[in-house]
Amino acid sequence: MTRAERILALLNEGDGLTDREITDIVDGPRKPQQPVNRKCNELAKKGKIIRRYREDGKLGNYLCTSKEDIPNSTEIKNEVQKLTGIESSPHGLAIEQLVNLGFEKVGFWMLQDKELIFDLVKNSEDEKILYAFVVNGDIKYIGKSIQSLQKRIYLYKVGHDSQKTNFRVNAELVTALSTTDKVDIYAFIPKIPLFYSDVEIDLAAGLESGIIEKFNPEWNIQK
Repeated sequence: MTRAERILALLNEGDGLTDREITDIVDGPRKPQQPVNRKCNELAKKGKIIRRYREDGKLGNYLCTSKEDIPNSTEIKNEVQKLTGIESSPHGLAIEQLVNLGFEKVGFWMLQDKELIFDLVKNSEDEKILYAFVVNGDIKYIGKSIQSLQKRIYLYKVGHDSQKTNFRVNAELVTALSTTDKVDIYAFIPKIPLFYSDVEIDLAAGLESGIIEKFNPEWNIQK
């Protein structure tokens, strides 16, 4: 994936990020931000993103491109469901059934000195995954990331108000942690590549909406 594609994919998951914030996630903390700055300016000239000031006065990057330009596997969702045998259902399922689908506990959220922090004990660098936030055995949120799990979870920790989903879930996590010690993080890491003809299937992307419909997590907003 090119740098431009990584930036677009990142903004698709939560836009409004500054060049510095994008650099920290894409290249790593303390890396020079000039390469990201140049690429964001190029994307803005091409009309794929808009660069404007956030409410906190920092210059943010906002996605304005068609989703067709962003890698996804929505078109093959039905085929993936046929391959896996998972169908949509309006009813919620217990945490045991989440585990039976292949999710594993990989970490947790907690509050430390009133600050939201997380710890991933494994699979932090895996990409194209599903993840779930679980409060006292209750599945509260399910999401997908084409970025590494570490990078995606970090966006919820930052939770800028310019990134609506990240900001909202950040608030839900803080509220939940006011009454419990921790929120568990589960992840579904595809182990075996799947192909339709000679096209590789992004299993996590194909399963996301079906599993959300099946579990109906409280923090997911159905569109």
